[in-house]
Amino acid sequence: MGGALVSCRPVPSLRFQSPSPQLISTEEDAKADSQGKSFYGYVYDHKDCSRRLLETCYDKRRDMRSLGCAKRVVGGAFSEHEDIFTEGENTIITRFIEAKNAYSSWMGMSISGGVRLRRAKMQKVVQPVIDAIRETFLHEIDLYLKHFAGVLSNRANILKWNLQKNNCQHFNEMLLKDLSITLFLHRVPKGFFDNENLRKEKIWPHPRYCLSFGADIDTPIALLRPQTRSIIWNFYHKKRDYCDIIEFGEMFRTKLCEMPTESWEVLDGIDDGDTRSMPLVDALWSIPRDSISILQTHLLRHSFRYSTEDGKALSELQWYENRLRIFHQLDVFLSLSGALVKTLLEESIEKQHLLPKATFMNATTFGTLHATEKFRTPRVFGYELPIISFLSGRERDWNKRAIEHNFRKLRKKVS
Repeated sequence: MGGALVSCRPVPSLRFQSPSPQLISTEEDAKADSQGKSFYGYVYDHKDCSRRLLETCYDKRRDMRSLGCAKRVVGGAFSEHEDIFTEGENTIITRFIEAKNAYSSWMGMSISGGVRLRRAKMQKVVQPVIDAIRETFLHEIDLYLKHFAGVLSNRANILKWNLQKNNCQHFNEMLLKDLSITLFLHRVPKGFFDNENLRKEKIWPHPRYCLSFGADIDTPIALLRPQTRSIIWNFYHKKRDYCDIIEFGEMFRTKLCEMPTESWEVLDGIDDGDTRSMPLVDALWSIPRDSISILQTHLLRHSFRYSTEDGKALSELQWYENRLRIFHQLDVFLSLSGALVKTLLEESIEKQHLLPKATFMNATTFGTLHATEKFRTPRVFGYELPIISFLSGRERDWNKRAIEHNFRKLRKKVS
């Protein structure tokens, strides 16, 4: 949960559209799908009755280009960070495999000749998967959905698009406001460290996730500790000429750039036998918020936005390899996140006497830290002074890279 889609054009009303094909479950859905239509939901303020209404309809399917995805929250499903969900996750995977095997005999059926029968068969075989997901994650998903529904139904929250006051970023921040994602790691209920039964409870008052990067996309003012190594920060603050984040990042590899970032090693040359490349784990973990945002952006892009090294269109096999590679990197990132959360929780349980001295990391502050940076809050008589804090590792690196950049420019002119 928590991706922020940044549209390259304004939309007249709020539309809910999945970037991937939806699950067709009714005869009417199947008929609309065969006609190139999708199911939409519109939330709007009625001009006569002073009420906020939700209207649903089938409309012609539209391909909407996204400039990028700024990930705010990394969920914990299938990361094994919570033992209470392990059995349910295994059941979901088992039922998914069973559904795939049951449906494989229908894959060769002509869509034009039997689309309704095909969709009915699909619904029948995937229903056990849906039931398993509902049984395992119903409460966790409800926490988010009820929050979003409350925000959208609140007439104090403006839905009309405005470039300055309610653009895509502002609207996303409004959706996440007051959601319990303010800590880098999720909250735990009171008595969690002393009560083993409480730790095994499936229902908590707050959502459980792996990592949170805060509600804001980044610092609104460049003077407030800008993370210049972040592609998200650069993309947010610099001229980009309507290119998406992936295209914007290519400039950091193809042109002389003062602020290159390791996160772009995720794009190419990772673990491909090239000893000069950064290992996958190091690249993904240099700035976690950037890495997961880059990967999520890849999932939103169409195949025509990719090409081979010699500029040709990808073959079907190359496109599948592209998608599998992204899924693999997402799995590695989620495994790292889950391992980190689980380790810290278990360490806290074993060493509870150190908890009074522990710092609970703020998502906005720690969500954009580079792996080489350190953030320290001073203590007086054992109490933290949150107003005063020290960040080390950013300014020195900034100056170092600026000098190296100027040196490269000079060497290029001389040569």
